[in-house]
Amino acid sequence: MSLYFDCIVDSPHTSAINTQIAWHAQAACLAVAAYSEEKGGTVNVYTGEGKLCEEVDIPPHPTAQVTSMVWHPSKRVMAVGWESGELFLWNDHEHELREIQSLHRAPISILQFSAAGTRLVSADASGATVGWRVDNSGDLQTVFTHELKDPLVQVVYRVNTAADKTLPALDINGLARAAVSGDERALDIFSSWRPRTGHKHLGMMGTAKDNLNFFLGSSTGVLYHVNESGNCVEVLQADGGIKRLLHHESRSLLVVITESLVLGQFSVAVDGSVTEINRVKLSGRTNDIQVTWSGAGLLAVSTGDNSVRLWNLDSGDNYVLSLRGPSYRDQEFVMCLSYSANKNILCAGTNLGSVAMWKYEESKLGEDEYMKDPEKDWKLQNPTVISGTVKQVAWGSAQNLLGVNTVRDVYILNEQHMVASYKDQVSETRLLLVYR
Repeated sequence: MSLYFDCIVDSPHTSAINTQIAWHAQAACLAVAAYSEEKGGTVNVYTGEGKLCEEVDIPPHPTAQVTSMVWHPSKRVMAVGWESGELFLWNDHEHELREIQSLHRAPISILQFSAAGTRLVSADASGATVGWRVDNSGDLQTVFTHELKDPLVQVVYRVNTAADKTLPALDINGLARAAVSGDERALDIFSSWRPRTGHKHLGMMGTAKDNLNFFLGSSTGVLYHVNESGNCVEVLQADGGIKRLLHHESRSLLVVITESLVLGQFSVAVDGSVTEINRVKLSGRTNDIQVTWSGAGLLAVSTGDNSVRLWNLDSGDNYVLSLRGPSYRDQEFVMCLSYSANKNILCAGTNLGSVAMWKYEESKLGEDEYMKDPEKDWKLQNPTVISGTVKQVAWGSAQNLLGVNTVRDVYILNEQHMVASYKDQVSETRLLLVYR
């Protein structure tokens, strides 16, 4: 048996409203963006124990708040976009904050690194879009810019399918020619090549191809495809503003959800063009939809009620996970979702302060394997209850910590196992800290 224990981050601004949180994927670093009339917009970074990292010095903005922020997938580098259109890059390795000059003049609504971190995309509410090449030290160089004149709200990178996972080996002469001709990926590989370890390093880079093609969605319902060179093409006009974009992890399949709660599946061609496979109309208490991947091809969707629908896009099966039992109340609704692939846990924050978790434990297959009910593989755990409405939950770090944002406070939840023993009519219970 295990329990989750929470600690409140040691915020220096008690009167501030916490607008968003973001974990580093590996390091136990939680970034918290906040805003107050007294201090303006702030960004602070905390350890996994909730202590303020005082060495991270990002000055507050007197008149603007943070509208987007994202960590590099491996480096301790964070991009921060502001309501004023300003873009900053914090490099924790060098303890340096840099203002990045760009064409953004409107609130930066999108900041997203590619899977391997060699490309950063920034976009704002006026439609200005910039692609940045990220070098080995974490610095940014402009690759392309676009003025789309369309409020941009969503971005998702394409993924490498099985056929794209590896690159053919390149000799150094061919690599140099490709770099000179403008191939961004060849330039990245060539710049990090060293003669003594060149062949080994090229092999490593070849198996870690970064897909730099991505989709952009706007609040007017336009879907754009941008390839790695920056060529931008409109590929879809949806029937409403685009709410969410998700890409299947192993198939050329794009999921588009609109503000009218229409969920469409589209196959993606090599050139980025899309073809509709099917669409469904979702229903719920509100239009504020919450959606996340909760396994390979498994989509978790909640529309403001007391349940989460899981939809297997590969098989077409779907089922419902509900907040049931004495720990939950009648008027308790799901406000946010987050899934940990390392723990196989789907987490939901509620309006009444509950942090609910379903743990996936696949049942053993027997003679009745074809009658298997996947809903029963998700075990509802005892909730952690905190004060306030849970606005955001986020898993992160190599320690698999859970960040919880209630606007007034930010909590960090860590799993602890309970171990009990009984001897000489005395019961003893101990807690073991779990990092997995």
